[in-house]
Amino acid sequence: MRLRRWYSGLSRGRKVAFIAAVLLVSYAVVGFLVLPLVVRSQAAGYLEETLDRRVVIERVRINPFALTASIEGLEIGDRDGSDFLSWEKVFANLQLASILEGGPTFRELRLSAPVIHLKILPDGQLNVADIPEAFASEEPEEEDEETAEEPLPFLAALIVIERGRFVFSDLSHPPPFRQELGPVDMSLTDF
Repeated sequence: MRLRRWYSGLSRGRKVAFIAAVLLVSYAVVGFLVLPLVVRSQAAGYLEETLDRRVVIERVRINPFALTASIEGLEIGDRDGSDFLSWEKVFANLQLASILEGGPTFRELRLSAPVIHLKILPDGQLNVADIPEAFASEEPEEEDEETAEEPLPFLAALIVIERGRFVFSDLSHPPPFRQELGPVDMSLTDF
């Protein structure tokens, strides 16, 4: 009751300022606190269910004012329990220009310490052979040329991969072969 009386006593300009402040605080709470928890649990659950592999995401950070997001400590296990894919951190800085461009426009995409382990299993199959099937939906419907959608444009001012490693193992015949490449550092500008 007191709040209602207080609010009704405000001038129109102060009401607008009060509503704007409430919306700003709500945006901050959802962006900084709620969204990272939801993204972390939903992404890990979706990937675990889809890939049928162990998935760990240590932390998700989102800054709704700077339009930045990072996923830290991702680990995806292989079916045999060993490591398949991991990274220390992926960072994305989205630009407001995305609204005008009609697709994602990034100031920076940075992938820190990615490791991918590809294996030829004893039966001759690759350890990643099941992944495309996991993401494939039922038979795609045929699209005619008029209804076919063009892919969204993707722009990035800077893409950086730092301390990347690629591990290859061939377990299909004795003795097993293992080779590791890295660390690899690379960057692309105006991609």
